[in-house]
Amino acid sequence: MRSLLVALLVASALFAGCADSDGPGSEAPEGLDPPVIQGRPVVVHRSGGIVVPAAEFLGELPAFTQLNVTTRISGEPTIAISRTGAVFYPAIDFDVGAGATTLPSTKYFRSVDGGATWEDFSPNLANAVDTHPTSFDPYVYSDPTTGRVFALDMGPHVACNKVSWSDDDGRTWLTRDGACPTPVADHPSIFVAPANAMTEVLAPNNPLSPYPHTIFLCSNQIADVQCSMSPDGGFTWLPSQPVFTGVDSQELAEDPESIDWLCGALTGHGHASFVDGTIYIGRSYCGRIMAGISRDGGLNWERVIIADGPEYAPRGEHDVSIATDLDGTAYALWTGLNGTTVWLSASKDQGATWSTPLNVTMPGVTAVKLPSLVAGASGRIAWQYVGTTTPSGWAVGASDDSGEPEHPEELLNATWNAYVGMSLDAASEDPVLATTTVNALDQPVKRGACEGRCFGDVGGMYDFLDIDFDPLTGRLWTAIVDVCTADCDEPWADADTFERSFGAVGKQVGGTFLLDEPYLTP
Repeated sequence: MRSLLVALLVASALFAGCADSDGPGSEAPEGLDPPVIQGRPVVVHRSGGIVVPAAEFLGELPAFTQLNVTTRISGEPTIAISRTGAVFYPAIDFDVGAGATTLPSTKYFRSVDGGATWEDFSPNLANAVDTHPTSFDPYVYSDPTTGRVFALDMGPHVACNKVSWSDDDGRTWLTRDGACPTPVADHPSIFVAPANAMTEVLAPNNPLSPYPHTIFLCSNQIADVQCSMSPDGGFTWLPSQPVFTGVDSQELAEDPESIDWLCGALTGHGHASFVDGTIYIGRSYCGRIMAGISRDGGLNWERVIIADGPEYAPRGEHDVSIATDLDGTAYALWTGLNGTTVWLSASKDQGATWSTPLNVTMPGVTAVKLPSLVAGASGRIAWQYVGTTTPSGWAVGASDDSGEPEHPEELLNATWNAYVGMSLDAASEDPVLATTTVNALDQPVKRGACEGRCFGDVGGMYDFLDIDFDPLTGRLWTAIVDVCTADCDEPWADADTFERSFGAVGKQVGGTFLLDEPYLTP
């Protein structure tokens, strides 16, 4: 009962402020209090923070619960769901060696009972030898059409990656050591694209790996972004191809003395459409929202501007998340307006042109970070981000000239939540949106400020979180890091309470799923 009362009180506070259609939220019309499902308010709204009656949502309203996976600190987790419903979550921690030589390692946890229990099913040899002993930037991904699970770990030399894959939900693994793009590499991601005529020609005659798709491994090379492909399921990796440079050549030519042309080379995670084979990699590029797009299996890349303007510029974040539905419509999600809004744009022509972005931020949310997006059946999409409703937004952590907090009481009581938004008509001009939280509102995922990697006293969220769905049912799962655990979840807790991060997931336990029928098979 206490949780429900707190949730209702916080929900009413979401609408305390009023902003214009481009701002972080709008005032709710009288009588439109959000329904509460699983103890979490579900706000139905349209773009720009316009709250509408719940009956306007085209399906059943979404409901989520949070499930803890592990006590490992688990920074920047992804999530993968195989075609049997097995769920994988990579949890990193600094536990190899001792003292100043301690290195990070990742354990890949698996649940086969809907998240009730989790076991270590990390890549290994003969159930005895850990084939990924250290890990800088882990990543897990499941091919939604075959169910093959891929585990990726970047080595300490920051040049090569270990790639393992399993066709039996992690009971056995094959490991390839030589996934080495042009060094130095960072922030790698792995994903699968349909094979085309060219990649089939390039595929070696490897009887050990008759795989119907091309595997892509993309990473930041500091000076540019490059992707390498494997045409034989992960055994062989071809020379990498550049997608983005780290320099805006136009701005460099106009003003060689300015540092504005140094754009860096960090991107969001790669994605490929299984409808038309188009490959997408999103990024914020010197303040512009862009996509690297390949329509020939990764041999050639085109760079397209999705949105350009100060309202769309993020707050130092690089991740632009792109996903495609089963009609082939592409969607891009990112944070903008200096980290106060979440924007959504769509393309119906394989990324050539993009719609005017829509502000899909939950009404009342004042600061946002770590966006991720997934798409299922036609027009059905879902996204996750971390946000707060504290009035000062990002300024809650600001200090005056003496180093004292500018908003001490607000900072002490600020909370951050893992928000999940959903639309079942996202391809329309004015889609209906429903937003709720993974966590119960009286048990936030962070207290106080959440700058940078959103560190607590031990651990933090790091660079990104993730969202995906079960390829048979369309049930949503999210990967989060809960930086507010144990005493931090108590009713008396505040930002001064000790914060230690644990690995956790969000599971959709109610509402319409992203699929009506199982995802495509090869």
